[in-house]
Amino acid sequence: MNKYQEALNCFTECWGCTKPEYYNDVMNKLRIEKERKKLLQNLVDKATPKEIHYMSADYGTCPSCNGEVMNGDNYCIECGQRLE
Repeated sequence: MNKYQEALNCFTECWGCTKPEYYNDVMNKLRIEKERKKLLQNLVDKATPKEIHYMSADYGTCPSCNGEVMNGDNYCIECGQRLE
């Protein structure tokens, strides 16, 4: 498990206050946490290796952005997706 996945797991755990007087504070925190979770999910997705869609023996396309990648590239230079 990579560091992004560990951070995402922390955000998915249940938390919060049940007192009605803290409702607005909790809702604001939830909104912020939801945005952070989305950012972390994007990082997890980018850090998870995906297979290149090969067009020939020398090059192919990135599975995330369809940018051109060379055989043996570890990352897409267009979007940063980790490649297998």
